[in-house]
Amino acid sequence: MDHEEYSRTGAATPVMLGIANNIFHVCIVVFGLSTAYLLYGVFFGLGDFASWDRARQITMMGNINLAGNAMLTAAVVGSICSLVLFWFEETAGYVIALLAGALYFGVPMAFASMGGEPSVAIRMTVAKFPVAALAPGLIAFILVVRDLIVRLIGSLNAKAKLHRTCNSVMVPNEKNVQFGCR
Repeated sequence: MDHEEYSRTGAATPVMLGIANNIFHVCIVVFGLSTAYLLYGVFFGLGDFASWDRARQITMMGNINLAGNAMLTAAVVGSICSLVLFWFEETAGYVIALLAGALYFGVPMAFASMGGEPSVAIRMTVAKFPVAALAPGLIAFILVVRDLIVRLIGSLNAKAKLHRTCNSVMVPNEKNVQFGCR
């Protein structure tokens, strides 16, 4: 496909796809590292947060905020890149929706099931996950709606083609045989 055909069809050019792919991979790494940092803090590092001195608590809250912002930024930018990369993929929207649902509902529910009274730092950390799930959820919604519209149009086109075939092809000497037509 040359540049003119890409422009006419609205498809992303190979250069755009390459850039989006590289940014997407960087976002995956940043998202994974920030998520790992937040989860490590909740499970191993913030258990005795209330007993820390005030300066250490403020430093840790700043670190949690920084990791949460990195996770959110990676989720938003990665979601936009995934929209470009997976526009013509049928299942991408459904997979992204499952991942966004796991972030939005699964992580807070997992922490709620741990029991006990969580510290301020743990509550702040857990609150970062549903916010980070909103951008992938929106992109998943767009991809799923696009897939459903494509399927609907394809179904209508196939039905119209079958209808044209049924009306134009008749078997001589047999009234009811119409190649599966009704």
